[in-house]
Amino acid sequence: MGVQCSSLPSNKPLCCREGEHCAVDIASSSNCAVGAQSWNSLPPDEQEPGGTIEWNNQLKGKVFSVDFSPDGNFLAAGDASNTLSVFVAADWVLAMQERHEGIVLAVRFSASSDFLAAADSGHYITIYQTADWSKVQTLQHSHAATGVSFSSDGRYFAVGDMAQKLTLYTLPSWEVETTRLHRSMLFAVSFSPDGQLLAVGDGARKLTLYTVPDWRKMAALKHQHWVHALAWSPDGKLLATGDNSRRVTIYNIGTWKREALLNNPSQSELSAFRNLVRFLPWAIPLIR
Repeated sequence: MGVQCSSLPSNKPLCCREGEHCAVDIASSSNCAVGAQSWNSLPPDEQEPGGTIEWNNQLKGKVFSVDFSPDGNFLAAGDASNTLSVFVAADWVLAMQERHEGIVLAVRFSASSDFLAAADSGHYITIYQTADWSKVQTLQHSHAATGVSFSSDGRYFAVGDMAQKLTLYTLPSWEVETTRLHRSMLFAVSFSPDGQLLAVGDGARKLTLYTVPDWRKMAALKHQHWVHALAWSPDGKLLATGDNSRRVTIYNIGTWKREALLNNPSQSELSAFRNLVRFLPWAIPLIR
């Protein structure tokens, strides 16, 4: 069967088999910009005008972390082949791709969208400037970093690692302002939308809240198991956690009382909850 090439809005050639809307012919696609899954192979309720593009010629391994830039211009993905990939959201073409020293465990854009942090299992955290994707800083830790977060005002950068250590950097100097030791490895760190609080989830079954900028421990909330994932509601009034006991807990920040508990939620509950929570990759299988 021959191969046809059509064009996307970006005028990039898209290779397709004859008789199909858009299925990549792997053996014949060396001159094609992207590959795509056949639209005909998708269930009817998943078919969309324009098709669903799979970047199987760009992503090299299992994806551990993804993040959109707040301005909506880019999507970053870190994968198990030690590769960081960044796509342009307007047409999903590859903006940059770079190999790291280890599995890219965490990616996070700054609130201004000016910077992208990528943490890998080789104990490095690389900071890129999104204007030209040049490296502006490389941070080295004794152990792999599993969570990174920029404060909304751009003054601080938090790193949680497998050495049970929380490290706070001051920007733009990138000097260490302070560190905090936990009883177990850290899985997730996240600044509140207003930048006044920092949430930390760890393997000691605790959610810890620090005040900014004095880094005073404000609260320590016990969980049933490891706290793998954190997400703030856009208005900062709610904080959601995902843990290894198949639970998603939602706290009211004003009272620190539990607002809701999703225990192995149904698909309908989970669909609604996705509007609130951006899960870290390793938290997704825990609630299925």
